[in-house]
Amino acid sequence: MSTGKRFPPQATSAAEARSYVHSLLSDCDKEVTDAVVLLTSELVSNAIVHGNTAVTVDVVRAEGHFLVSVSDESHEPPELRFPDHLDPNGRGLSIVNEVSDAWGVERGAHGKTVWFTVTASPPDQ
Repeated sequence: MSTGKRFPPQATSAAEARSYVHSLLSDCDKEVTDAVVLLTSELVSNAIVHGNTAVTVDVVRAEGHFLVSVSDESHEPPELRFPDHLDPNGRGLSIVNEVSDAWGVERGAHGKTVWFTVTASPPDQ
């Protein structure tokens, strides 16, 4: 399965992206679904806040894992930060780093794509 959807640069897009991804994973383990939805929300929020451009969310379900990509038109790379407990911001990529199996950034002529993978649980678990 591979599917994608574009979202405008507005505050409601993170919630819309969460709903979109959740609908694609309705047959999955709750823990996996929650992780993929959370990480998608973090990346979409980051792209809109820091890039201020429309974003495209692509979801690929492949052999035992999910690959989610969030693309925007900004060329500024994301920054992995480790804020202290008093800082209200800056945890998005730290969460992606901790929860995903892998993540990365690809730059292109029209912006960048931040992606992550999460292992899918076998259907009988």
